[in-house]
Amino acid sequence: MNILALTFCGGKCGSTVNLGFIVSCLTKRGHSVFVPYSKKDEGSRYLENCGAKIIHCPVPLAMNTATVLESSKLSMAYIFRQNLKDIIRFPIGYFLVAFFILKTKSDIVFSSDLVFPQAILAGKLLKRINICGIQSEVIKGKNGIRRKIIIRIVNNCQKIFAITEYHLRPFVKGHIDKSKYSVVPNTIFNESFQEAVNANKQTSVASKYSKQIFFMGGDIPCKGVNIIRKIASISKERNLSFIFILAGPFKNEFDGDNIKIIGEIPDIVDVLKKSDLLLVANSFPHFSRPMIEAFSTKTPVLAISDRFTRNISENGKNAFLIDSIDPNMWLNKICNIFKNESVLRTKTDEAYKKYLSSYNPEIVKNKIVEIFESNSL
Repeated sequence: MNILALTFCGGKCGSTVNLGFIVSCLTKRGHSVFVPYSKKDEGSRYLENCGAKIIHCPVPLAMNTATVLESSKLSMAYIFRQNLKDIIRFPIGYFLVAFFILKTKSDIVFSSDLVFPQAILAGKLLKRINICGIQSEVIKGKNGIRRKIIIRIVNNCQKIFAITEYHLRPFVKGHIDKSKYSVVPNTIFNESFQEAVNANKQTSVASKYSKQIFFMGGDIPCKGVNIIRKIASISKERNLSFIFILAGPFKNEFDGDNIKIIGEIPDIVDVLKKSDLLLVANSFPHFSRPMIEAFSTKTPVLAISDRFTRNISENGKNAFLIDSIDPNMWLNKICNIFKNESVLRTKTDEAYKKYLSSYNPEIVKNKIVEIFESNSL
């Protein structure tokens, strides 16, 4: 079976990793997966390593499908420019997708965020099976023409799956037959990761610091790095023996001898297993893959409480959630977490059970294979 898979072309981001997992699941079953990509970068190389056949796409296909553009916080000039780009990209993308479908002789057109308007309509025109994967809030907001159009287009698919029930809900609403809708959560896609997870837990860093606290997200403000910096600063003022390990893309160095920046790393499992706590401080709600990775390594998690962290975890049972962005409250919570090691181990055991029951790669793989192969008949 030939599958044309379309996604946002933007390096090795979350969408690329998610598509890589899907590609790997399908190619190991003997299917061919073709991915149009506009440039050679880390993302295209990653997808190739997962088994995808990359085909050159002369222009990016991504459109801004989120109704966030209707927000009054954005300037009219920005909204006009973005909508103008979408008006231009739509017909170009539509004909390119149709061309790729014919070129690859694809039986299924799979589309994810930002590219599914063109992909679904082109697939429908050529009478192909359409499958859509929802990874983000592509129809954010309650009203708007854009939202209604997107829902109508997406519901032309034979199968629709999303990473959470929250993402799926707008598309299911009002439909009696719910058989084509399903939830397929993100998972860990790294075979060496699972091998490392199964190894014995390593000891924490041997130094003057008693606890190693891990943060992943780089110096991107929306990932919560500013809160982490303040927590580290207050921790130093209180003479607490905590060291903060920061991973991800950093343009600027941070002051403080209790902060260690390790930059972008290919595999975080080793750092997680050496860490005593993972901090998740996103300023906007989204699915947090590091939380799942921490669950798999039995690393405790303290996260900002939002609809996605509450969906992934249960406060006080398998993770710790906090409503405040006050760094003093975060630090107080961290100190309380470390007070009772036996209770902490119980909670990380519960987190590991959650990982095995909901986010185990084998479970997710089986769901993906069932969705694609049930539509190939």
